[in-house]
Amino acid sequence: MISLKDIKITQKGIHKDNILKHFDEYFIFRYYFPDLRLGKNLSPLRAESTPSFLVTWDGAKIKSYDFTTRQSYTSVFNLLMAYFGKDYKETVIKIADDLGLSSTNAPVILKKKEK
Repeated sequence: MISLKDIKITQKGIHKDNILKHFDEYFIFRYYFPDLRLGKNLSPLRAESTPSFLVTWDGAKIKSYDFTTRQSYTSVFNLLMAYFGKDYKETVIKIADDLGLSSTNAPVILKKKEK
């Protein structure tokens, strides 16, 4: 599995940084999950009756933790990848389209980070 730390999206096309120039992670989180609040919630990833999903906001990133699966999501982008069942590229395109920042034909270009 590719880690978000291992890739960089180039300045051409759609990328996370372009989205974050217009909307912060908290706005994106609230856009897709209007009923969830910071703190413990029912999981948006499956049906459950006991809240087991923790959401935090550090002023820059939405972080969440699923106590049932022990899965940690280090950004709203990671969480939305799981929610949509899509890879990083497809998720970035969907977010940009949903927020009116792109056309569906805009390229998303991935390349390895330079060290």
